[in-house]
Formats: sequence, structure tokens, C-alpha cells
Amino acid sequence: MLSSEAKLSEMEMNLCLTYSQTNAEKKVLEASGTALERSDVILRTCALRPAGIYRLREQRHLPRIVSYIEKGLFKFM
Repeated sequence: MLSSEAKLSEMEMNLCLTYSQTNAEKKVLEASGTALERSDVILRTCALRPAGIYRLREQRHLPRIVSYIEKGLFKFM
């Protein structure tokens, strides 16, 4: 457990998440055009950014989704 001085602020945590997501996206895009081992296939990649990204203490999408579930607008199978 971290001491209270060592804990990251919410803003710092979001910056870390953004940094890691950006780096992951960069690596995926850099891999595009790479020849696959033992094959003549060329790897093609893309990076998708979905509209609903949930972060620490997300208050925009999740409450709306919960209200839709409560209204019966989602069907679970």
C-alpha cells in the first residue's frame, strides 16, 4: 500500500493512462506493413478509438447506461 504522499492524483492517473494508451496505439501502427514470419502475408493494422472510454471515476457514460438498463432498454441474453 502506498502512503498518502506517494499516491497519484486523479489527474496524474488519467495522464498515465493516456500516455500508455498512446504508446500502445503507436506500437500497433508501427507494426503495420510488417511481413509475418514463415509467411508471405503482410500485417495490416489500425488503431480504433471508441467513443466511450471509461476512466477513473467516469461520470458521463456509466450513469446513462445504468439508467437505460433500469428503464429496460437493454436486453440481456
